[in-house]
Amino acid sequence: MRKRVNEYSGGYLPIIITGDFNFDENADGYKILTSGELEMEDLISSIEYDSLLNSQHISEKPHYGGKITFNAFGKKTDIESPIDFIFVNKYVKVLSHRVIADTLEGLYTSDHFPVLVDIHLKR
Repeated sequence: MRKRVNEYSGGYLPIIITGDFNFDENADGYKILTSGELEMEDLISSIEYDSLLNSQHISEKPHYGGKITFNAFGKKTDIESPIDFIFVNKYVKVLSHRVIADTLEGLYTSDHFPVLVDIHLKR
């Protein structure tokens, strides 16, 4: 994914990647996407690509809303941290980050809560 980001951005265009990644910030997949270093033995350790940035961590305003993104339609789970992310590259300024943990009369519209960011594309 980091390779594709560099290909698409050409080294200077804004990139935004959203999704249900099914891992939290402690997972190897997260670390590979967001770290400046790749520590995969003999696989891609010599490849250098720009890392992605978790929009929550670079938001100018503090995070607002829920702390989890997977809600399992209100059923109890052992997932206690976000698994849905909005990643950006260094050409995107994140003004605010929010997880919308609302229900409608106790009903969930999805098994995941929406993640919402307000962004500004840098030139």
